[in-house]
Amino acid sequence: MSVPMAKLAAASSEGKNLLPRVAALLDVAAISDITGVVSADTFERPIYAGNAIATVKSADPIKVVTVRTTAFEAAAATGGSATVESIAGTGDAGSRWTPASCRTTTRSARPARSWRPSCTSPSASPVPSSTSPA
Repeated sequence: MSVPMAKLAAASSEGKNLLPRVAALLDVAAISDITGVVSADTFERPIYAGNAIATVKSADPIKVVTVRTTAFEAAAATGGSATVESIAGTGDAGSRWTPASCRTTTRSARPARSWRPSCTSPSASPVPSSTSPA
């Protein structure tokens, strides 16, 4: 039995933001918030605000999954056959997050209109001289 390749992340706000983008780049479906693994291509996830559990099967070659970590038992501290590899970072990729403003306003971004006409000629004024302020 061959085990399919998988991309996993915790079902946190960061994982739920990142993994659908990864799935789109890989042209596969994203499976979110799994609470159980039935087989290599079948997962359980809650639906209807957690009132029902759906069994989801994916035929994609790469599984992109977010996992509800509280639904699984903690792994044993010893044993296992996985290898640990250190990977050196690539350094600065040239992109940076910029601060965003959280303030909302009801004012328009358009400048306020002036009562004065835009032209300088008194004869071309659209406002009659008797109604214009002094």
